[in-house]
Amino acid sequence: MSEHDHREIRDNAHHKELDLLALVDMIFIQYKLILASVIALLVLGVGYAFLARPVYRTDLLVQVNRPADRAGQGLLGELSSILDVPSSGDAEIEVIRSRLVLKEAIEHSHFDIEVAPIRFPLIGDLLSRHQETIFRPGLFGLGGYNWGNELATVDRFDVPHDLEGEKFTLTALDADRFRLTTHLLSQAMVGQIGRPVRFPSSMGDIVIKVSGFHALPGASFQLRKWFWLDVIEDLRKRMVIAELGKQSGVISVALNNTDPARVSRLFNQVGDVYVRQNRDQKSEEARKSLGYLERQLPELKSTLSDSEEALLRFRNKHKAIDLSEEARLALGQAVALQTRISLLQQERLALLQQFTPSHPNVVVIDRQMGAAGRELGDIELRTSALPSVEQEFVRLTRDVRVNSDLYVALSNSMQQLRLAQESAIANVRIVDRAAVQETPIAPRRLLITAASLLGGLMFGLCVVLVRRLLFGGITQPHDIEDALGKPVYAAIPVSKHQRRNERLHGGLRKNQETEWPVLASLYPQDPVVESLRSLRMALQLALLDAGGNVVVITGPTKGIGKSFVSINLAGIFSTSGKRVLLIDGDLRKGRLDRRFGLGNALGLASVLAGNVAVTEAIQATSTPMLDVLTTGPKPARPTEFLQSANLRALLGEVSKIYDLVVIDGTPTLPVVDVIPLAAAASLVVLVARYDVTHEGELMEACRRLERAGGRVGGVLLNAMQSSAVSSRYGYGNYDSYAVDNPAS
Repeated sequence: MSEHDHREIRDNAHHKELDLLALVDMIFIQYKLILASVIALLVLGVGYAFLARPVYRTDLLVQVNRPADRAGQGLLGELSSILDVPSSGDAEIEVIRSRLVLKEAIEHSHFDIEVAPIRFPLIGDLLSRHQETIFRPGLFGLGGYNWGNELATVDRFDVPHDLEGEKFTLTALDADRFRLTTHLLSQAMVGQIGRPVRFPSSMGDIVIKVSGFHALPGASFQLRKWFWLDVIEDLRKRMVIAELGKQSGVISVALNNTDPARVSRLFNQVGDVYVRQNRDQKSEEARKSLGYLERQLPELKSTLSDSEEALLRFRNKHKAIDLSEEARLALGQAVALQTRISLLQQERLALLQQFTPSHPNVVVIDRQMGAAGRELGDIELRTSALPSVEQEFVRLTRDVRVNSDLYVALSNSMQQLRLAQESAIANVRIVDRAAVQETPIAPRRLLITAASLLGGLMFGLCVVLVRRLLFGGITQPHDIEDALGKPVYAAIPVSKHQRRNERLHGGLRKNQETEWPVLASLYPQDPVVESLRSLRMALQLALLDAGGNVVVITGPTKGIGKSFVSINLAGIFSTSGKRVLLIDGDLRKGRLDRRFGLGNALGLASVLAGNVAVTEAIQATSTPMLDVLTTGPKPARPTEFLQSANLRALLGEVSKIYDLVVIDGTPTLPVVDVIPLAAAASLVVLVARYDVTHEGELMEACRRLERAGGRVGGVLLNAMQSSAVSSRYGYGNYDSYAVDNPAS
C-alpha cells in the first residue's frame, strides 16, 4: 500500500473523529436550548401527572359452572341435560355484553345519570382529591365551586330526547330545595329534595328526583342524562371481558375509569342481572319441559293401561306359559332397546321445543334412534322363529315393561322439573364482586416524570440537530479551509468583558457620547486579545507577501462582528508601538464615531468629495498610536463616492503616514460598497461568525471580492465557542492563561 493510500485512510479516520467531536460540541454549546426543552417537557409531564384525574381499574369475576354428569339417571338425566347445555366462554361474554344485561344494570345503578361537582379549573380537582370534609362553595363567594368531597344523589332524571347529553347545573339552595338550570331553557326549575318533581318545558317534560346533597348551600353540580344506547356502546368499547385461561369458565370483566364508586355499582348490577337472567332462563326451560311432560303423561298412562289389559286378557286365555331360554333373552333385549328408543323420542321432542330438526343435538339423537331401531329389528327377526303363542306373550310383556318404565321415568322427571322450576338454580355465579379501589393505576407519576425527562432531552437534541442542519452555520475552522482553500488566521472567542461593557454602557444608541475604550487597553490578557495577537502575527506575514499595509475587514453579511474585530485589531497593533489608522468604510451605517465618542462632521466622505484634506479629517483617540477616520456626512450614493479616483490617492497617502491602515468595510453580499475598497487595499480579511455564517455565503463573498481584484488572504472565525474540536486546533484554549486583571 502506497504512502498516499495510508495518508487517505488517516484523513478519513480523522474526519470521522472530527464529525463525532463536532456533534458533541454542538450539543455542549446548545446546552441551554436542550436544558430549556427538558425543563419545559418536565414541567408539562409533572403537571399532567399531578393534575390529571386518577384512573382506577374496576373488575368483576364470574364463573360458568359446567353441567354435572347425569349418566345412569334414566329419563331424568336425558331430559335434564337439555337444561344444562354447556356454553362456551365466548357465548357467555356476549351475553354479558348484551343489551339485555347492560340496559337493566344501567337502569338499576342510574349509570346513565352523570353527576359531578363543579370544580375550579385545573387545580380544583387536585386540591379536593384527598379532602374528607365539605367547604363553603365558590371562589371569593362566586362561582359555586366545590373544594371538598361534595356529593349529590340523583335517583331519577328523565329528559326529552333532544336534551339527552346536554349539561344541566344542579345547585343546592338549602336543606330542602334545589335549583336546576340549563342554557337551553330560560327558566330555572326549583324543586324539593326527596320527592320526584316534574317540570314542563318547551321541549317536553323533565322529571327529576334528588335524594340529597352532601354539600353546603350554594354548591353546584354538573348533571347530564345520557341516552341508554350510547352508554351501552361506550361501555362495550371500553370494557375488557375475557376468559381467564382456556376453557376455565372464569370470566373477568374490567373497566378503567375515574369514578370507581359509580362503576362498582354498575358492575355489581351487571353481575346480579347476569346471574338472574341465567336463573330465569333455566326456570323458563324447566317450565317448558314440564309443560311438555304434563301433556305426554296422560297419553302414556292410557297406553300403559291398555298394554296391561291386553297382557291380562292373554294370560286369562292361555293360562301359564313356559318361555324358552331364547324367548326370555329376546324379551330382555327387546325391552331395553324399546325403552331406549322411547326415551330418545321423548328427548327429541323436548329438544324440538327449542331447536330445529337440523340442530346437531337433534341429529345425534336421530342417529341413536336409528341404530337402536336396527338392533330391535334384528331381535324381532329372531323372535319370529318362536311359536306364535310365545311371540305374542313376548310382545305384550315387552309393551307393559316399556310403558311402565317410561311412565315412572316421566313421573320422576316431572317432580325434578317442578323442583328445578321452584329453586331456579343458575349455572353461573359471582366469584368476586366489584370493589371500590383506592389505589389508581394511572397516571404513573414516576414513569411520566422519567418519560418527560427523557422526552425533553430527546426533543431538545432533535431541535438542536434540525436547527443545525437547516439553519446552522460554520463551526469548525477546518471546514472553512476545506471550502475556500484559505487559511483561518485566528478564531476569536466570545468576549465576556465586551458583553459586560455593553450592559454597563447601555448600548450605543442610548449613550452616543460615551467613549468606548478598545478592549485591548482594558484587558490586555483577555482571550479575545490573545487571539487577536495571533491574527496580528499572521497579518504581518501576509502583508509582507502583499507588499502593502492596507487591510480591509469585511464579511458576507451583517451582524457578524466585523466592526468589533476592526476596532480591536487596530488596538492590538497600536499597543505594539505601531501607528494605526482605522477607517470607517461603511458610508451607509458606519458608527465608529460613536464607538470612540468622536465627532462626525468631517470624514471619509468629505475627503472623497474633495472638501477637505485627509489629515484634517483624521481624529485622534484616547488609545495611543490609534487614529480614526470616520464616515463623515453620509452621502446619498455611497457606491459612487467609493468608486472615486480619490480613494486610491487617499489610501496611498495614509499608507505612507501610518504603519497599518485598517478599513472597516460593508458586508459583501448585501451591497457592493466594499468592492472598490477591496480592489484598492493590499489585503482582505473575511470575518465569519460561529454557527451563523454559512459556507455558501463565505464562498460567494470570496468569489465576488477576488473577481473584483481583491486579494483575500484568509478568514477570521468570530464568536468561537470553546469546544473539543477547537481545542484540537489550538483555538479556544486561551482561557487557561487569561488573567482578568484590567490594565492599570
